[in-house]
Amino acid sequence: MRSGALACALALFAAASPTRAAPPAPLRVTTVDLIDALDEGAIAPPLAGRPPLECVQGQPHPPFPSFYSTLPRGLLAFHQRVTVAGGGPGRVELRDALLFRAPRAFSYAILPPEAPRLEFSYHLFTCQGAGRRGLTARITVEDADGVVTLRVPLPPVAAGEGSRWQDVAIDLPLAARRPARLEVAFEAATPGVAVAWSQPVVTGLPEPDEAVGDDVNVLLIVVDALRADVVGSARRADMPSITPHLDALFARATSFTQAYSVANQTRPSTLGLLVSQAPSVGGFHSRSWTLSDQRKGTFYKSDPPLLTRLLARAGWTVAHIGQNHFLWEGQAIGFDHGFDRAVDFRAVPENTPETTAEAVRFIGANADRRWFALLNYTAPHTPYDPPEPFGSDVEALLGDKPKDGVSRKYLGEVAFVDDAVQRVFAALDAYGLTDRTLVILTADHAETMHSAHACFSPKLEMHCEYNHGVSLYAEELHVPLAFALPGRALAGQVVPTAVSHVDLAPTVLELVGLPPALRHTGFSLGPVLAGAPAPARAVYSEGRYAAAVQVGDLRLIVHSREDDIRPRARVGRFTEGAAPLYELFDLAVDPDETDNLALTADSRLDGMLTDLDAVRESLAALASADAVHQPASPEAQTEDLGPEATNVLRLEGDAATHKMVARIRVGKDALAKCDAADGVAACAADDPRTLLATFSARSGEPAEVRFTTAPWAASIELELTLDGAPLPVDHLRLGPYGVRLLTPGETLDRPEHLRLAAGERGPQTVADTVGAYLWRDLPHVTRRVAAPEAGQDGDDPDAHMSDEVRSVLRGLGYTK
Repeated sequence: MRSGALACALALFAAASPTRAAPPAPLRVTTVDLIDALDEGAIAPPLAGRPPLECVQGQPHPPFPSFYSTLPRGLLAFHQRVTVAGGGPGRVELRDALLFRAPRAFSYAILPPEAPRLEFSYHLFTCQGAGRRGLTARITVEDADGVVTLRVPLPPVAAGEGSRWQDVAIDLPLAARRPARLEVAFEAATPGVAVAWSQPVVTGLPEPDEAVGDDVNVLLIVVDALRADVVGSARRADMPSITPHLDALFARATSFTQAYSVANQTRPSTLGLLVSQAPSVGGFHSRSWTLSDQRKGTFYKSDPPLLTRLLARAGWTVAHIGQNHFLWEGQAIGFDHGFDRAVDFRAVPENTPETTAEAVRFIGANADRRWFALLNYTAPHTPYDPPEPFGSDVEALLGDKPKDGVSRKYLGEVAFVDDAVQRVFAALDAYGLTDRTLVILTADHAETMHSAHACFSPKLEMHCEYNHGVSLYAEELHVPLAFALPGRALAGQVVPTAVSHVDLAPTVLELVGLPPALRHTGFSLGPVLAGAPAPARAVYSEGRYAAAVQVGDLRLIVHSREDDIRPRARVGRFTEGAAPLYELFDLAVDPDETDNLALTADSRLDGMLTDLDAVRESLAALASADAVHQPASPEAQTEDLGPEATNVLRLEGDAATHKMVARIRVGKDALAKCDAADGVAACAADDPRTLLATFSARSGEPAEVRFTTAPWAASIELELTLDGAPLPVDHLRLGPYGVRLLTPGETLDRPEHLRLAAGERGPQTVADTVGAYLWRDLPHVTRRVAAPEAGQDGDDPDAHMSDEVRSVLRGLGYTK
């Protein structure tokens, strides 16, 4: 038996050390989040009334509620996002925290993991004279062996370099997997100290068979406004490399030369890649800089499937490092992006060294934890002002290249970022994390620089050229995209197929070993990183007053009548009168988008408008909360299995007559039934889960069978033979775009695959080509995407913008 004698504890204050040895495997994971696990009855004295917000004064941002909190109603008000300034010029740091007054104690019943450790951060606010002397944390643990009490002094954090939040780690003397009680008490010499208790967790080593994902960190590097054609595998042919360190990353990564952001400005594009949805799909499209409370509330109430929240709930430490004013919900222009901590620097672009140093410190401080960090470099955002010697070096290197469009000062800032990022890669090497860290390089959007796209928007008070957020040409959306992870992403592989930022979050989930998220509209690129061919899909993007879709080599832009820009590429020689609502470009012959085919009544315009509608229908179906149905456990399930899906399987033929036999089987505890058959086709039930269908088709005379599956998310296994032999894998196509998805032996067993086949109509078939097509009409997915070009969105007009917010946007070149 242990005695109850007083013991001393060691508070471990994290600091980066480039000479530290590689951490042991496996990495620590969060097993208990002490804020999420709070119970009102286990707090003494009880939390009541309001948190001490009046004590958090003088900070650049007031605290705001954690909209992703799972606490009961009585505690919600105390769960805040708290920002503290200090630690360097312009430095501010947000943390997720419980905000309360001491003294106060919190008790928990826990099942400790192997090597349990209590970790948290804190900040003390001086309020009405209290807090100047700090306080003491009394940690009490009790299990079958007895009681141990540990005392840790928590002094106020002194001013200086580094975080104003103090990190603490305490090893708990508890046996693994044995019920125990943990109490964390904050004792103050002077009552009333305001405490921000941030991210208190119990961490430990996972069980060998514990399903907690893989030991993979994620470093997502987002370089603001970085064009795809100045770096890596998509760099334009007439420009030498100015980014040797980023190019080295591309050499050890799989990269995509045709990757596109979902929006043309930072707020919607960053949210879009984190939530795997286009802005109008996810409810965060806005024409205004300022956002109404209603718009924000609707977004939070929808429980957005943010990558940040999915990883945090699974035990990853989630952080944002770098400047992004749009992360602060407390500002009229901000949404909470789901980061539990964020370090921002309020200088442009001089924050590049500080951002890099912060990233290196974060890597060192979390070397034994699993983490996700979004590293956001503001440079090369406007204004272009590279420090020396980067500006001069780029001028000397380029000479008279490239000949059109790209600003030399912009490229100097790109070189500035490249020089900085090598220190981050060196930190990963120093801590032994390179082989277990997924490194992703991309941009939130690109930058418009072609003279044919030059324009000015009086409504937005913004120029189009050498800017972003105004037009919707491909050059403003075409971003670099590279994934590096040894053993999971082929080194040096270059993929020319068009992909979207909505594919990023599903890819991360697969690579870290977590299941796919419902309501993500993108698809994992994991198989492509391993060498599988990339399926061709439509790519959709949005601006304030326009939307764009790319299908193959054709690209369509649809404008609102309120969109007042008149670039030469849009109006052509028609300089007077209303600007055309449509722009159509054939990228195969016009990659720079200078010749608007819609001005010539091109016959392909109607087809692209139809494709745009179909894309929006498909996105709405994928993101629809109504379409999410989880079947009950087998013991609770009844014959009513919930919403069903109507499926269509069709055989198309050529000049000869072809026969196909299909054995269709749904998963356990699901049902399938035949509905109807057209042409020379028949369908019969073999048992409640199995259907047998036969088809006979030739050119112009297809055969199809309609059948119902319940629930809609039931897995579907297809055994198809064509003319007595197994149907070739690439002959089966899904959904309204005829996507080739399956590989030999694969089944439709994932919601994202099942939704991919969703569409009210079948795909456009290829004449005189033998193929099988499957599509499905899902239930309750009639919600359509609100087209950005269709009308006003009801947000607060920017005329009511505060002077502070206007100053921020003016500094970024967004408004006068």
